[in-house]
Amino acid sequence: MKRFFSFSQFDKYYYKQIIIYFLGSTSIFVLLFVLGQVRVILETVSLEYLSFWYILRLLILTIPMHLFVSMPVGLNLANALLFGFMSINSEILALRSFGTKVEIFLKPVLIFALIVCILVYLDMDYLYPYANKIYLELLIKGQIKTIQSIIQEGKVMPYKNYKIYVGSSSLSNGNKIYHDVVITQSSSKSYNSVYAKKAVIEDNPNNLGIISLTLLDGDYIINYEDKRNLIAKFDKLYLLFFKPNTSSIGESFLMYTINKLNNIIKEYKSKGEDKSSYRFIEEKLHFKVGLIISCILFAFAGFAIVKAFPRLNLGISLFTSICTIMIFYFIFIGLSKTLVARTLIPIPIIYYPLLGVILLISLILYFIGIVKN
Repeated sequence: MKRFFSFSQFDKYYYKQIIIYFLGSTSIFVLLFVLGQVRVILETVSLEYLSFWYILRLLILTIPMHLFVSMPVGLNLANALLFGFMSINSEILALRSFGTKVEIFLKPVLIFALIVCILVYLDMDYLYPYANKIYLELLIKGQIKTIQSIIQEGKVMPYKNYKIYVGSSSLSNGNKIYHDVVITQSSSKSYNSVYAKKAVIEDNPNNLGIISLTLLDGDYIINYEDKRNLIAKFDKLYLLFFKPNTSSIGESFLMYTINKLNNIIKEYKSKGEDKSSYRFIEEKLHFKVGLIISCILFAFAGFAIVKAFPRLNLGISLFTSICTIMIFYFIFIGLSKTLVARTLIPIPIIYYPLLGVILLISLILYFIGIVKN
């Protein structure tokens, strides 16, 4: 054991280089995911009414939710780049000319993979749930601020599929109260309008996941195309907007720790519940465990590339790595989710054989290298 954790010059060289490549590769994948999150944020809040730094804070808080998916594939790309550049600089050739096998790097590759496994686990079970909670709170505040910023005194302002007019506003106990509010909404068969003496914006009720523009003491008028009018008086009327926290039950379980998910499943089983009642909870458990295992598989896959191609160049290295990553995203993340949702195949039979595809690719590359040598 002591010998396993002792560092040779080759080990030190590998660690020094792989940290740089790993941070760079993982950052690329995280950045791509974060940029994709911009559209989701802007569907809820508006750059026109929120500061650049507010939006930047939201984007930074999304990093942990993309990090645990990016680290395994970032590790694969990092190894591919490292060994690719070593080959270009004739370092691999120099090692082989002195009778040193590339397997000398296998130990540091696996040790670093174990470190990444720990990082993925910590991010999934602790950092991501914490950051996501703050992200959703900030996003809801941003949505409320967007609504408040759109409403302007003495002007007709469009929001969603409404037009809102406010005569004046005042503050009471820190809450903004709008006076003489008129809201109109057009549909294919009618033209609806609401008049209210007062209105307030409420993050309420919380359990329904909505934000409401609460209208007080007014009239609701429906003008039909056939000239009929319907007028109804009200004391209180809610105009509802959904909060951004609209994730499904299955997705919310992703924020539970592996241990908690396992205990919930055991509780369901002890009660003799049908497997379908906890299927999506079990899916989150095996998805998390599968991501941790994938770190080892991706690290070995990155190493197998240099073993398979004695005359490795950067093009071959990148092409093989990207193909492996694409297979992972298509099979483990895409196909597995489809099979879980549309079939009753046991979750372990879905996830772990699919992960085995990455192992199979790695072993094929490795044995190709043995045959060539």
